[in-house]
Amino acid sequence: MGGKRLSVCRHCGGKFHPDTYNRHHQQWCAKPDCRRARDRARKRNYYRRRLEREAGFRQAERERCRAAMQRCRSRRNSTNDQPAPLALPSPPAADLLVGLIAHLVDTTDPHRVAQVMGCYAERGRQLAIMPRVRGAP
Repeated sequence: MGGKRLSVCRHCGGKFHPDTYNRHHQQWCAKPDCRRARDRARKRNYYRRRLEREAGFRQAERERCRAAMQRCRSRRNSTNDQPAPLALPSPPAADLLVGLIAHLVDTTDPHRVAQVMGCYAERGRQLAIMPRVRGAP
């Protein structure tokens, strides 16, 4: 039995058994990645040849790309001009303050939060009463 020569895949470099009827020009194995690479290469080659041969297609592609770039630029410019509106819910101030203090104290105990709020309220009262500054008028 004469050994059949294995072909080397153009994409992955692996050896494969080519199809019996397509042996003379089969360059790709049947793995999914290699088939995708083969299809991409075929489509890229067809597109390039069509651009070279057909002047009408070439002009239509230029216009299509120009229009797409204008849409992209207009979208980019319109989003930069107007900032997105800030849509945060506005909770009641008392709930927000209680939540903030509970987070600062790192507790969920309501009695501990009330005690800390009382201490902060007293400190705030003391700061609100400004002592007189003594010195030259």
